[in-house]
Amino acid sequence: MFVKYLSLWVFALVLLQLISAEDTVSSGNYLIHLCNSGQPGSDASKLQNLLPLVYNGLQNVIADLQLGTASTHGYSAFFKNDSSKAEVMLVYQNMAAGASVALGRGRNNPISLKHPTFVCANNVPDTDFLYQYCTSTPNTPLMSWMRTELIPLCPLFWTIKKHPRLLDCPLVVANTLTPNDDRLLLNQEALLVASLVHLYHDYFSEDMVVTITDASELSASESLMNPATYALYYAAVQVGCINFPNMQKPHDELRRLLEVPADSNDTNIRLTGVPSSVPVPPGLNTLQDFCNDAVYAPNATVCCDESTGLWIPAPVIRDGPAATFVSASCPQITGGTGGVGAGSGVINTRRRMINAQ
Repeated sequence: MFVKYLSLWVFALVLLQLISAEDTVSSGNYLIHLCNSGQPGSDASKLQNLLPLVYNGLQNVIADLQLGTASTHGYSAFFKNDSSKAEVMLVYQNMAAGASVALGRGRNNPISLKHPTFVCANNVPDTDFLYQYCTSTPNTPLMSWMRTELIPLCPLFWTIKKHPRLLDCPLVVANTLTPNDDRLLLNQEALLVASLVHLYHDYFSEDMVVTITDASELSASESLMNPATYALYYAAVQVGCINFPNMQKPHDELRRLLEVPADSNDTNIRLTGVPSSVPVPPGLNTLQDFCNDAVYAPNATVCCDESTGLWIPAPVIRDGPAATFVSASCPQITGGTGGVGAGSGVINTRRRMINAQ
């Protein structure tokens, strides 16, 4: 009798996982979860159309970044000097590859690999608590979930324009970017880039700067820690912004007189986060941590590394719904997700999580 009940319990767990996997699709190495995949005009299909544009845009950024301070699209204004170039480059390369995120600290807390995963925070039972986070903070199109691989997308995200525009580029007055607003950040492509910084670099947990003048006045080390800085540079490259301060000259105090006054009502986008103390509900777990006993892979983007018992990126990734007939085990020789500068396709965020404590 005990064996019978145990078998039923195991079957129920597998069934729950398969039901969850039905609403999980992929784009490259990214997963898109609980976004009504398979439905006409779904958020999942919108994201699958948008992400390839971001991949292409990141390649443009990587090419411009090779120029460093010789770039005409704002590298010097945002990142200050060439000594930061390699560190910035790695962040963009990992975004472009969709590098898997290593969570955990090792030893008694095993490290597990997770695909970066977008979750639609809709007003439905599975994601209602995320929806409440979205609505309780004004001007929040998306969030990070600290110490997880999850990027929740709020309903506001889908109301924002998809791409940056040339008219969003700033002007320079008294050697300072103006107006001091977030218009270059206020598009879906740039917001996705800003959210992914949380997976691939140490970042400010509070007091993130989103307006362009303030971002340009951060120090080199502060810029590396500010997610919106990466997004502003991304957008500037995409539309070809060329009006940036001469960083060899000090800012002129005259700018305080000439700068366009900011609206007294704070309408700037907020890049907020779900605290790491909030546990991830079982329904949002797209992969189990250990896979030695699995017969089938939960979706076609992963396979089981038998030597470690961890899910890793599959050698061949296809877009489309999860397939329950895909064998769990990896082929004997796998090379990760690849991608420029991505190595095995795995980025270890151990240092970021320790610093965030």
